[in-house]
Amino acid sequence: MKLTAKTKKRILLIVAAVLVAVALATSLGIYFDWFYVADKEGKSARFRESLEQCGYANSFDNAYVATEVYGEMYTHFTANASGKKPKLLFIGFDGFLATGLGQRKGAPDSGIALLKETGGAYLTRTGGATIGDQVTKTAPGWATLLTGTWGAENGVTGNGSVLNESTRSIVYTLGEAGYKTSFHVSWASHIKKTYKKEVASASQKGLPIEYTLNSDDYGTFDGMMRSIVRGDDAIFGILEYTDHAGHSYGYDLGVEEYARAVHEADRDAYCLIQAVFQRASCDAEDWLIVIASDHGGANKQHGNTTVMEYTTIFISNKTPSFAG
Repeated sequence: MKLTAKTKKRILLIVAAVLVAVALATSLGIYFDWFYVADKEGKSARFRESLEQCGYANSFDNAYVATEVYGEMYTHFTANASGKKPKLLFIGFDGFLATGLGQRKGAPDSGIALLKETGGAYLTRTGGATIGDQVTKTAPGWATLLTGTWGAENGVTGNGSVLNESTRSIVYTLGEAGYKTSFHVSWASHIKKTYKKEVASASQKGLPIEYTLNSDDYGTFDGMMRSIVRGDDAIFGILEYTDHAGHSYGYDLGVEEYARAVHEADRDAYCLIQAVFQRASCDAEDWLIVIASDHGGANKQHGNTTVMEYTTIFISNKTPSFAG
């Protein structure tokens, strides 16, 4: 079919419009990238200054590596000399800025403050043995905390990775040891990607591990609360409030939506901790309660090596051995 001059002209106009749109989008992307890089040092300096006002037990320069968190949970069960039944409540704050601790000072419904009174709040970091070796993404961040190893060893180098079978998470390890364990999440990749081999193995072996995929944080909170009430030995849950707000509105405590997400996550933690204390058998139990994060964020993203992204938190009702 032969095109008319009018049709040819229309096609040329459409192609030109597309090229202009692509060029404009590219130039805007370059501009925003340039602006972010140009201001990165300033943002990093302000972030570090804010951390000093938060009340952490250690300084930014003395942040502990995230791999050490695993050992605290493992030895709580394997080398417990309390004479009581060891129990664990692990509350994950996905995408939590470490400066969020300062915002929650004096809040009557703060789980962070509740733990800090008896144990302490510590700065940790993710990002690999050398910062930059591991991306500050969700799956690698949580796998580091739950296995005590970096992605180079455990195989979780990105959000689509699957945990090596030669490396076991603390969730699986405790279940395999006979402890009633539960893992509550709303991000499907935890169950369907990262830990899918452990989920399958636990099912095949009939291990006392419950993996629950919820539709949102409300479901995760409810599931964790049920696990506390029914007496599970080790309860793990990851709340997505702050990561969702960060991606949508920006990882910035000056952004109302992100600040509200920090409050919601910390309030849920407070309620879960209070539920532990209200257990009728609590006096006969030795609870290790942990709040930890997998990464922070910068602008509306994470995955890179800014201090806002690789600085994480470890808050517990017990002073960790690595701080001694």
